[in-house]
This record gives sequence, structure tokens and C-alpha cells, in this order.
Amino acid sequence: MKEYEYYKCDEIHIEKEQPLIVTLTSWKERINTNILYKTLLSLKEQTLKPDKIIVWLSSEEIDKDTLPKEILEGDWYEIHWVNKNLKSFKKFLSIQQIPNAIHITMDDDMQYSNHIIEDLYTTYMNSNKKCIIPPYCPLCNEFGQPWGNHFGGKTNFKWICTGCCLYSPNVFPQEVFDFYGQIMLNRELCSDECFLMPFIIYHDIELLPCFTTDIVFFRENIIINESRCNALHVKFFREIINGIGNLKTNIKNDLIYDIVKSLPIEYQEKYKKCFPRFEERDNSGSYFL
Repeated sequence: MKEYEYYKCDEIHIEKEQPLIVTLTSWKERINTNILYKTLLSLKEQTLKPDKIIVWLSSEEIDKDTLPKEILEGDWYEIHWVNKNLKSFKKFLSIQQIPNAIHITMDDDMQYSNHIIEDLYTTYMNSNKKCIIPPYCPLCNEFGQPWGNHFGGKTNFKWICTGCCLYSPNVFPQEVFDFYGQIMLNRELCSDECFLMPFIIYHDIELLPCFTTDIVFFRENIIINESRCNALHVKFFREIINGIGNLKTNIKNDLIYDIVKSLPIEYQEKYKKCFPRFEERDNSGSYFL
């Protein structure tokens, strides 16, 4: 196993100089309810075949001997293990090991169209090849939050979103792996996009969405219905109205602030420069929403 500061993990073996790697992770509830397997099945007959599909699992959370038979017998993906429960961050371990590859991170609760990999790759080939390609991008507001003029004025800065995301070779900031252990490792809730945004802003990395809106993306890439009750994003809402999370009570408002303030001063200064109302508070002392 490869050893890093906070964890040990399986090593990826591949001979191709610049491979296309799909990387995802999962946890015991989605494995035991076949949600992960449904996602993997949707990646089996893609119009563009990646060189590898890697599923990262945590031996701290999951007993290898209890994996369902169908997960163990799938021959179009590889299961790799890490000895710490890094939650959703596990999928980025492929990027840490092979930074010069083209990486596509994917969620484990979706049935993807059979051309989603080709869609992302085509966008990449038509780009400057120095960007991150999410499925779609909301606009940030003046507080550095991802909801445009819902709370504060719209800015020209895009907010990265997950679901699936292509990372051009060597575009992912490698210092992310150092700061993850210091800032996110022991948090109850983690958010890939909240954690990555300060690094994207600091390095002036272009976000180039593959689809024009979330509606276009979800037209053919469908969230597996059984996964909705335990989806991570639901846990961020303090208030649910008619089945929809209230943006004003989204804990990500606080989380992005806490993450930025936990980073070295140069990251803080760049974020505050881009979002001039970042540190504003209301009369109660809460983060301005």
C-alpha cells in the first residue's frame, strides 16, 4: 500500500502515459442496497471507454468479506482500499497518485447516460485542457456562496458542483491533500465543493461546465430514487420546505466560511478579494445569508 501522511491506500497500476480514469467512492449503506451497483452498471456500456474505473472503499468502515457477490464479480471496474474513512474525499485518491491522467470523478447514487463520459471528454478536447469540467455551474454571490443573487449580488465566479466532474491533467491543486487532513478529516460533514472552491479561486482555475443548466444534465443522468433519503446534501439543510432544502438554512453557508478561515492567509486574502462581502455578519453575529 502507498503510505501518505494521514492514510495508506492501494496503489494504482497503469502503463499508459496519460490515461482516462473514472474514480468514485461509496459507503456501506449504498453498497448493501445495490445503489452503487446500479451506478456501476450505468458505466459498463459507455460510448467512450475509460482506461480504468476505480471504486475507492474504506477498510475502516467496510469489511472486505461482507461485500455483495455482484460487487466482487464486476470485471469492468477495480476496487481499491484505503485504511481511513475519508468519506467522499476517497475518490480524489486516484488524482493524488496519477496527477497527469485525465480524471473523471463520479457520484455513487446516479444512473448515468451511456454517453456521459464522452460528453465530458468532448468538452475537455474542445477546451484549453487546463480546466475543471463540472456538469453545470451555479454562480457565486458576493459572500463566496454558490447561489448567485439569492443572497447578495451575482459575481462572475462559478461554483464547482459534483455529480460528475472532469479534471484536466495536473490541474488539481496537490496541496489539497495536505490540508484535507488538517481541516476536513475529522468533520462530521464534508463537502467536496466547499473544500475545493478556495483552491480553485486561489489558483485561478477555469470552470467550464459540460451542460448549460442542471435541468439539461438531469434530463438523462438520473439520481437513483432510493438514495435520496441518505444523500449527503440533505444533511446540510436545517430546514426542509415541501421536500426541498431551504437555502437560507444550508450549513454550507457556514462551512465555506470555516474552511476559508482555516487555510493559510494567502488563500483567505484571495477569497476575500474575489468576494468583497465574504466576512459580513448580520446583527445577530451570524454569517450573512
